[in-house]
Amino acid sequence: MRLQSFAPVSFLPELSVVCVAALLACAATRTHAQPRAAEDDLSVLEQLVTQEVDSVSKYSQNTLDAPAHVTMVRRREIEARGHETLADVLKVVPGLYVTHDRAYSALGVRGFNRPGDFSARMLTLVDGYRVNDVIFDQALPDYEFPIVAEWIKRVEFIAGPSSSVYGGNALFGIANVVTLDGADAPGASVKLGTGSRGTRRAVGHYGAVLEGGQDVFVGVALYGTDGDTLRLPAYASAGNPSGRVSGLDGMEYGSLLGKYRDGPWQFKFSAMERRKDLATAAYGTAFGRSGTDHVDRNAFIEAAWSPGSMGNWHPEARVSLGHYVFKGRYVYEDPEVRNVDDLRATWLASEYRTTWRGWLNHTIVMGVEGRKALSARLHNFDVDPNETYLSHHSRPYTVGAFVQDQYRLSERWSLTTGLRLDVTEDFSPELSPRAALVYRPDGHRAWKLLVGRAFRTPNLSERYYEDGGFSQIANPDLEREHIVTVELAMEQALDERTRLSASLYRYELRDLIEMQPVDGEDYEQYRNVGSARAVGVEVEVEHARPGSIEVRASAVLQEARAGGERLSNAPRWLLKAGTGVPFAGRWLLGVELNAMGSRRTRGGERLDARVLADAMLRCHISPHAEWQLRVTNLGDVHYDDPATPGLAFERVPQSGRRLQLSWQGRF
Repeated sequence: MRLQSFAPVSFLPELSVVCVAALLACAATRTHAQPRAAEDDLSVLEQLVTQEVDSVSKYSQNTLDAPAHVTMVRRREIEARGHETLADVLKVVPGLYVTHDRAYSALGVRGFNRPGDFSARMLTLVDGYRVNDVIFDQALPDYEFPIVAEWIKRVEFIAGPSSSVYGGNALFGIANVVTLDGADAPGASVKLGTGSRGTRRAVGHYGAVLEGGQDVFVGVALYGTDGDTLRLPAYASAGNPSGRVSGLDGMEYGSLLGKYRDGPWQFKFSAMERRKDLATAAYGTAFGRSGTDHVDRNAFIEAAWSPGSMGNWHPEARVSLGHYVFKGRYVYEDPEVRNVDDLRATWLASEYRTTWRGWLNHTIVMGVEGRKALSARLHNFDVDPNETYLSHHSRPYTVGAFVQDQYRLSERWSLTTGLRLDVTEDFSPELSPRAALVYRPDGHRAWKLLVGRAFRTPNLSERYYEDGGFSQIANPDLEREHIVTVELAMEQALDERTRLSASLYRYELRDLIEMQPVDGEDYEQYRNVGSARAVGVEVEVEHARPGSIEVRASAVLQEARAGGERLSNAPRWLLKAGTGVPFAGRWLLGVELNAMGSRRTRGGERLDARVLADAMLRCHISPHAEWQLRVTNLGDVHYDDPATPGLAFERVPQSGRRLQLSWQGRF
């Protein structure tokens, strides 16, 4: 068998043309609706404190009543900071931090960012659709994610376990990405950008409300970069004393989003493809030689039904088809040795739930959902000559049923209790409870005592992936992880323009799944390695004035340990601050500061604390056009992130200062 080249973003241009042509054909019948009244029409106090959140309990409720600690990042803030990806947006949230190993990004939550876990302990949703795939259970936040920041209406981050409603993976939290509808962004928008390291970016979207009331939105995004020149001392030689490697860190990305709503029905389609060159000689590949890369493809189509209230009942249903492909090719010093990963899965998911308000002072949500892999294949092989090391085929399933009751005990007190039962192939049934006692002394304050238990089933990659013992062997006997949490949260308005929130929490995680070295061997294996815990306190302040300055700042102290030792990649403190300041009528300046305490690598090396600053300057040159200059790592700080399994060194150098100039037109 000959190794075939993987054509990056191969299917996206054709789909882009078809989708855009179809939607432009509808433009002639589009009504001249104004953007939907949303956050711009809310008072500052309503924006900061009393907005509705959908993802905590799977029905809309006030954030102060929700049985969880909720952080919401809104569209105005995303635009004011010049964010490009979900990773940019999530960096705003207290307790979250993003690391990168030059192959993939990973999201850290309250001190947990384990090497090689692909953010599997976080559940990520797009308008309620579960993005985490069947192979890795991953939903990575940077340019591995199918939604770019320009299409995001808001992000709801729910801290803590939510398995009582969502099942597996929701150990540390949930990020629900709410995307724009056509009424939110009527007309067409095109954004074109270029910048450092050969960066090029194009993002377009089109929204419309048709004469019959149907809502349409479509988005297309393309991104590419030549990447950085890296210096990896682990590969230093007489001819290359600094371990310099150039031209092997590039990336290409493309994505599509289409939405159509007609009455109670909504249909959604998303597709993404990303190709990333690997310059780090991962998994023992040849240093400085091209041809080692990863390709990820992720697509889904979903139909959702929400007819509104029917008396005391509010039923909702959805069905989706998801598809994920990972292809990796690896080039070694021996030119005769070329290895290929081909991992792919297609799955069908469905859910039916209903919210019932038939009892006085009770809001009960109950439902059933399931996910079945129509096919899942893990394949690893050498080519020329052909030798297969892994050929695993399976069709795993999971089915869950849940119920939750929010009982208003009095005018100021409410108690929420929930329970879910999950049945997963090859594992015993799992019960996940949670409870929340909420005290609201008035309309703008809330105190919450939150207790929950969640689980994560080991994914197919952790259980079955192996490559002939070169870097990893399988472990089909892995057990589930479990977490128990207790949290005390407070949220209140200090005045008409200022919001304060704080949280004190404790996490206990047992049967932690970690990549571990195998004694006397060069390869590693995922194993259940015992318990871990995290304790911490978070404080956040938001201040906003309509049409004027907006400020968000947070401080976090945390401690994450396992076996009495501090976890790797777990900073003890995080400080964040950001603001958007309009001035001189047409100008907007956005600034972000992000400081992180020292961390340890897998091998125990210390990574120093660092402070990063990003800035964005925007000029509205007309009502329909603007220029934007975004600078990341403004101080050109040199810093490293901890290495992940498969790398022959402890520190992964990160990007220095980057500039990107963009023009955006609206039509």
